[in-house]
Amino acid sequence: MGTNLTKQKVIKEIAEKHHSDSFQILLAWCIRNGQTIAIPQSNNTAHVIDNVKAAQIQVTKQDLAQLDSLSRT
Repeated sequence: MGTNLTKQKVIKEIAEKHHSDSFQILLAWCIRNGQTIAIPQSNNTAHVIDNVKAAQIQVTKQDLAQLDSLSRT
């Protein structure tokens, strides 16, 4: 999976459902995961705004279960 994580079908589907992109979903997952500390950074203002928006995404239990299953493959 590795560097292709943003191209995973499940992640793209969850991103579409939340009107966001794959990077935002992955950051939202890390924030809510409880096992990871996410420290996003960027010099690009648009990316900083995207990072803040990721923290506001309300991923569902079903979304988290789907994302968690990816980390086990």
